[in-house]
Amino acid sequence: MKSVLVTGANGFIGRNLVAFLGQKDIHVSATVRKLPCELSGVLKINECDIVQVVHWNDEIFETDAIVHLAGLAHSLEKKASKLCREFYEVNARGTAELVKRAIAAGVKHFIL
Repeated sequence: MKSVLVTGANGFIGRNLVAFLGQKDIHVSATVRKLPCELSGVLKINECDIVQVVHWNDEIFETDAIVHLAGLAHSLEKKASKLCREFYEVNARGTAELVKRAIAAGVKHFIL
């Protein structure tokens, strides 16, 4: 059975994707920023912060593919300088660290 990890699984795209994959006989695991979170079609949900990916449990990376949907998108109430720093930490540095961990773990496919 194929397995897929979906980061940011509780967002609009993530919720629909995990439900779809769950119907296709694919083992789906998910990461979300905060629990509790209910998602249909998901066998395991992990609470993970994309900025802290270096601290993620190695079992998260025991998967055939990662669909990376986690990211900072709606935080416009902050000052521009702080917002730019947060966008970089989450969307650039966090994603780069996730890719490094996935490569080291032998994940075959990474979809961003």
